[in-house]
Amino acid sequence: MEIQGGNNYLQAVQQIKTAILRSRYEAAALANKELLKLYFGIGQYVSFHSRNKNWGKGAIDSISNLLQQELHGLRGFSASNIKNMRAFYEEWEFMQPFLIDEKAPLFQFSEEELNRQLPTAELNNLNRQLVTDDLKTNFPIRQMASAELENEFVEQFLKLGFSHHREIIKNSMLEESIFYIQKVATEFWSFETLKHHLKSDLYQRQGKLAHNFQTTLSENSFRQKALMAFKDEMLLDFSILRM
Repeated sequence: MEIQGGNNYLQAVQQIKTAILRSRYEAAALANKELLKLYFGIGQYVSFHSRNKNWGKGAIDSISNLLQQELHGLRGFSASNIKNMRAFYEEWEFMQPFLIDEKAPLFQFSEEELNRQLPTAELNNLNRQLVTDDLKTNFPIRQMASAELENEFVEQFLKLGFSHHREIIKNSMLEESIFYIQKVATEFWSFETLKHHLKSDLYQRQGKLAHNFQTTLSENSFRQKALMAFKDEMLLDFSILRM
């Protein structure tokens, strides 16, 4: 059966398809950004209280169990994953201005609590980090290129799902982490692809940052690949946003 105006319909289908993919990509990217902010904020809160010995032994396990009792069906908040959130914050503390809204932070700290905080130098021994106040002079990307590239990196950072960030933190040093974040963001690596390149030590073999990567993907291909990169996060982490 021949469809009248078939060519026109095909054009309409492509235009509608592009609109659908654009909308889904933007929704997924926004949800992912909010999740990263949530996990970073929780990581900051947990780091503050656990590293300053405000909590006793086994506190994170107890908090995880109580959270799951309070919010039935809650996923992504096992004790191990809460510790991953703490590591995420401690690794990327200098990203705080981009991930925590100073006017409306997720968690408030009293003056008394802040007075009990460990010196940053001591926290440095627990994990790699930079003092937030030093952001303007010590931001690693700025040391490599321009402020424009810094903004580009922030956008790339926010495109990665938490599982990607978690894997990068576990397996690489800071400059390597920046390299892998740029690669995942520009080449839409799946979680398994990232694991493969980490295991094969692509950073050492390639030996340069990926900020000059040029993509030739069409708009639709870009959004389809980006949505696939978000897939694992949608299945696991996005459940919290639907509760």
